[in-house]
Amino acid sequence: TELFGIYPAAKLAIYIQRNAQVQSSQGGGVMIGTDSEVGRFQVLRTHAASPLGAQQRILRRMFRLRSWSGYSVGVFTVGTRYNPADPLSRVHEVGGKKAAKEKARGRIQEWQNLTDPYRYLSFLPPAHWRRH
Repeated sequence: TELFGIYPAAKLAIYIQRNAQVQSSQGGGVMIGTDSEVGRFQVLRTHAASPLGAQQRILRRMFRLRSWSGYSVGVFTVGTRYNPADPLSRVHEVGGKKAAKEKARGRIQEWQNLTDPYRYLSFLPPAHWRRH
């Protein structure tokens, strides 16, 4: 599930910002792109409809990460047409590694040419309480 990719991406981005001392007195924020609407809504609602314990644990970890760091987490949709990871995950379907890399570079270029690439950005605010 995409949820398992969103959490480590948010965690890594927050650690990098904290170690680079980018955080302001009001906290900070990170933006994570995903091609999964389901994963995006699970993070934004901090609720998974699935009874799978693993998904619930990931959402609890996301909440704790936000509580500990004071950061907000923005999750936005990357359409399949612009997602550079898609051809790389389908190497055999696109004609090999070289073709997949070329296609991924093309998608990155298309994304950079968009006038409003973050139009589906939704922020999950920092958690209401923090450990001191």
